[in-house]
Order: sequence, then C-alpha cells, then structure tokens
Amino acid sequence: YALVSDTRIEIAIYNIYGDKIKTLFSDFQESGFHTIYWDGTNNNGLQTSSGIYFINLNVNNNRLSKKMVKIK
Repeated sequence: YALVSDTRIEIAIYNIYGDKIKTLFSDFQESGFHTIYWDGTNNNGLQTSSGIYFINLNVNNNRLSKKMVKIK
C-alpha cells in the first residue's frame, strides 16, 4: 500500500461475521510504499480456519476493504 502523507493507520483482518481477528498494524506511519504480511494467525497466535476474510486499511477515517480467501 502507499501513503501520500505521514499519518496514523490501522490494518486489521476481519472474519465474515465482522469480528476482528487480528490487528496487523496500528500506529503512525511515514508516507511512501509499504508491505505487510498476514501469517494466517489470530491475535492469540492460533491458526485461523480456511474461509473468507476481509482486510481493512483505515486512514484518516477512510476505509479500504478487500476480500480474501484463506485455503489450507
């Protein structure tokens, strides 16, 4: 993802019920291009099951959401 200015962001994974499964990043970040990976675990470090998940990027009260499918 790319940020045009220095800002506070949050990147989180949600299940199909809208429950937050994992927060990947929640802090201030500098502008530029960034990469983040999800290892398939939840906030407790346990592997999640196969299924549909959503990754949300929140920046300045704007949300970008993408659907993804996890296959074991």
